[in-house]
Formats: sequence, C-alpha cells, structure tokens
Amino acid sequence: MKIIDLNVEGDRHFDKFMSFLSAEQAEVICLQEFPLNKVSEFANKLNYKYFHFFPYGKNYDHDEYVQGMAIYSKYKFENADTRVLYEMIPGRDWSYSHMSRIFGLIGLDLLINGKNISIYTTHLPATKEGSVDELQTLVVDKLIEIVKDKKNFILTGDFNAPRGRGSFDRIANVLVDNIPKEILTTIDGNIHKAGNLEYVVDGFFTSSDIKVKNIRLQDGLSDHMGIIAEIYV
Repeated sequence: MKIIDLNVEGDRHFDKFMSFLSAEQAEVICLQEFPLNKVSEFANKLNYKYFHFFPYGKNYDHDEYVQGMAIYSKYKFENADTRVLYEMIPGRDWSYSHMSRIFGLIGLDLLINGKNISIYTTHLPATKEGSVDELQTLVVDKLIEIVKDKKNFILTGDFNAPRGRGSFDRIANVLVDNIPKEILTTIDGNIHKAGNLEYVVDGFFTSSDIKVKNIRLQDGLSDHMGIIAEIYV
C-alpha cells in the first residue's frame, strides 16, 4: 500500500501537487495546511471516496477556519479519530501571524488484508530556528502518551521539530523513524520562504510491526517535500 504525506502550504501550490498526486494514485494521502475550500474538490478530482478533515487554522480577520489536516483513502475506513492536543487562545498564546491554531492529530482505522491498520497525521507547533520550547514540549508529551503503545500504527506529518533535537527524537524513541539517515532535509529550499534549511521536520513513523519499503522524497510540490512510502502488513 502506498502512502503519501505532504504539507501543502494552503492553496499556493495546488496545481503542482494535484498533478503529482493524480499520477501517483496512492491508497492513502495525508495532508497538512490543507485549504478548507478545496476539501471536496480534491476528493472529486482525484477520486478519493473516503476522507477525514479537521480544521485547525482560524483566520483572525474573519473568525473562520481556513485550513486543516486531511486524510484521503481509497479504502473505506472503520473509524475516524480526532485528538486535540492544545488549542491556542488569542491574547494568551503566540500565534501564526493572522491565524490561531489547534494542535492535534487525526486518523483513520482501515481493514487491510484482514488486519486493522491505523494511519494518523499531525502538525506540531513551530519554534524559533527549530529549538524546543514549552508549547512544543507540552504538545509532544500528549502525543507520545497517545501513540507510545500502538500496534499496526503509522504517524505522518509536519512535526516542526528537526531530527536530532529533542522533540523529534523523543517521538523516535517510541515509534520507528523511517526517513533514511542520509536524508538531511525535508524542506524544499527552492520554494520555502527561508530558503535552504537542513531540517528533517516531516516524518513517517511506524510501530515496529509495520514494514516500510521504497520510501522517497519529492520536491517541487510545496515548501515541504512530499514523502512517498510503501508499507507491507
């Protein structure tokens, strides 16, 4: 089964990643920063009958949600799950410019070849220059409590925590980090506003009973690279 993960950066690169995803025809696609107004269009154009979307970015100016996390599946899911890890409150918390945020994770439970597989995605708090701060630590604490004993489990997403530093490596202590060690960044320096950054912040984690093969990265889609992986269960 092929799974793709991508932070799409809103609707800025819609045509770029749509053509790629259409050609790949992955069984499951996990997306972050996905625009709310494109949820149904994506499903219809790429023929994904089953999906789960959670809005987490609210525009202060209009007090409405504009983006979120999405999982699209070719398979009918047994259950859809949403976990809120932390909700930012205007005036109390640091915010993403004009947008407030809910940090959480969403997932689908699928029955594949007679086995129950859970596929989740998340988008964690960004920090200054990839450092570890109090908010990110709090959110990662809650995340780890949820995922640490899972079986037949996959967690993708934009972790906003570079590999080799506290938050990413804490998750790698309870799940398997499948991004090859020779990969030094998941940021697309030709698109990202900060240019080239040697940060592996996007992840493809699994429980130890999931076999991952042929994992690769794809640039030219968004300010983050796409992760494409095949799993065997």
